[in-house]
Amino acid sequence: MRRFADFIMRGRVPAVLVIFVSAMVPPLLWVSGGALSLVTLRRGAVEGAFAAGAATLVLLVAIGALAGSPQPALSPILQLWLPVFLIALWLRYSVSLAQALEVAAGLAALAVAVFHFLHPDAVGYWREVFAQARTLFPASSQLDSKAWEEVVTLLAPEMTGLWAVNLLGLAVGSLLLGRWWQAMLYNPGGFRAEFHALRLERWFAWLVLACLVAAAGLGHGLVYDIAFVLSAVFVLQALAVLHTFSAGQRWGKLWLGLVYLFLFLPLILQLVAVVGIIDVFLDMRRRTKLGSP
Repeated sequence: MRRFADFIMRGRVPAVLVIFVSAMVPPLLWVSGGALSLVTLRRGAVEGAFAAGAATLVLLVAIGALAGSPQPALSPILQLWLPVFLIALWLRYSVSLAQALEVAAGLAALAVAVFHFLHPDAVGYWREVFAQARTLFPASSQLDSKAWEEVVTLLAPEMTGLWAVNLLGLAVGSLLLGRWWQAMLYNPGGFRAEFHALRLERWFAWLVLACLVAAAGLGHGLVYDIAFVLSAVFVLQALAVLHTFSAGQRWGKLWLGLVYLFLFLPLILQLVAVVGIIDVFLDMRRRTKLGSP
């Protein structure tokens, strides 16, 4: 992995090549964002913008030639590269991982607001998406109409928030990958120390709590989706706490792995986020002094 990161940093051409090729393979999209993050973190706005711009041009041409239209290329450009560039730039100049994550959450909340503006009936929009999906995937037709309707009724109100959280996770994952590579090349051990010390700001926690209270009263909709997205970033703070406590303990890695395994479950995700919010006010790492009395 160190050699790969070193290859990215050899110059403009290797960086653009990695960003472009990774974007062409959907499972490697986060690697594309990680490469852009690394270049921006290490070399600044000009080099980051050049890498993103050059990769965008190549991607538009390639997708246009393969699909007949460059439009599909706009998805990774707008939904990943742009936010990754912005939050990596913020992290470079603020040197605060907490602030960078708060900015990332804010951008995801903005995406939710734009989505609701473009689709006032968000639930209806997702119902149409599910209807199209059922015609495209024969396996879904095996469900009877009643069972399918129950699934759609359950998921449609949650889909906007889940979509935004997915984008947030991809952008933050790319940022952390780039930060890890940067530490690996130029500051060994720095990423571990930075992540273990992660603590989001209190004003941000109060804002999220206010949104959660409002969402509880208003139900599904814009505020609900924004509250869901903003609270999701506290999962990282909880993971920072868990990583700190498990450091140097054999059994710690086992249950930490189990937490990661079940993070895809919404209930577990919400519970872990609650731990992160609580830690903002209690600062469990300081109080326990890493487990010492």
